[in-house]
Amino acid sequence: MNVQITPYAWEKMRHYVDGCEGEVSGMGKVEKNEDGELVITDCTIFEQSVSGAHSDIETEALAKFQVELVQKGEDLSLWKLWWHSHATMGVFWSGTDTSTIDKSTEFEFLVSLVTNHKHEIKCRVDTFKPLRLYADCTVEIQEEYDEALKKTCEDEIAKKVKKPAYPAYKESRAGFIVTGK
Repeated sequence: MNVQITPYAWEKMRHYVDGCEGEVSGMGKVEKNEDGELVITDCTIFEQSVSGAHSDIETEALAKFQVELVQKGEDLSLWKLWWHSHATMGVFWSGTDTSTIDKSTEFEFLVSLVTNHKHEIKCRVDTFKPLRLYADCTVEIQEEYDEALKKTCEDEIAKKVKKPAYPAYKESRAGFIVTGK
């Protein structure tokens, strides 16, 4: 199975990935071309907390995005790509990844894509009804470069992506104590 990514969608995804030190994740729009092949035409990110090995999307941010799509008259059912990065790690399906995919049964099918700072890609398509099946896919990318799009993505990252707050510790005679969150 082959999945295509438009230059616009690939460039946005690449800028999101390159602009984040750790992981980052989002959703994308998947359409079918005249030959019935799946084509990723857009992608986005949401407010999320990220680290080197996780990205947690805020539930409210996803709901807000869905409401905005409906208000614009967009077809919500086309947004069936879940993508994320593995930052500097290789591309593979982690236990967390497969668990996320397995819980995404609200879709007729789901395209999942993982990439990294090297721009390596792993992609799969899962169906949930009438049978639970998945197939690994090859990805065909056409590349372009748009400096203005890079700036737009950088601004969006600054607004939506944050690292989780870890409590600060300091040493005392009795051990370590929490000094703040």
